[in-house]
Amino acid sequence: MSRLTVFALLVSLMFACFTQSKHFVKDQVSTRGSDKLDGVYEFVSESVVLTEPKKTAYKRTSSELGGIWQFQNGYFTRVLMKRRRDTFFDPQKLEDFGFESSAGPYEIEGMSIRLIQAYAFHPFDVDRSMLMDYRFDGNTLVLTQTLQPYVEDLRRGTITTILRRLR
Repeated sequence: MSRLTVFALLVSLMFACFTQSKHFVKDQVSTRGSDKLDGVYEFVSESVVLTEPKKTAYKRTSSELGGIWQFQNGYFTRVLMKRRRDTFFDPQKLEDFGFESSAGPYEIEGMSIRLIQAYAFHPFDVDRSMLMDYRFDGNTLVLTQTLQPYVEDLRRGTITTILRRLR
C-alpha cells in the first residue's frame, strides 16, 4: 500500500478520534503531550521476547509490515498493516486480517508513555492502556513494553518497537 493511502487512513482515524471522543476534555489533553515526542514515525521493527506461557522470540520488520505512528497534542494514532494479506477474506484468527490499529490519548510518566486505547481494531483492547518505556536515538524512537499477564492475554515478556521519525 502506498504511503499516501496509509497517511489517508491515519488522518481518517485521527479525525474520528478527535470528533467522536467524549471521554477527554481539551484542557486535560494539552497537558499530557511532550513536544519532543510529537511527530509522525514510520514502523521499522518489533521484537517480541516471551517468557510465559511458552518461551519464544520473534521479530516483525518493515519488509513484512508497514505502518505509521503519530503523536500530537497528547493523542496518538497507530496503524500497522501486513504488506501481503493472503488470508484477509478468510480469517481463522485475528492475525489473518493483517491489520492493527489503535488511537487515543497518551500521558508521559517520566521516561515512560502510557497509551490509552480509546479506539482499537480488536474490541478487547478498547480502553486498555499500554505502558512503555521510551528513548530517542537520533531520529529513532525506541518503545519497550513489559508484558504482564491478564485474563485475555497470559503472556509475560517484552515487546520492543523501533520507529523512525519522518521529516
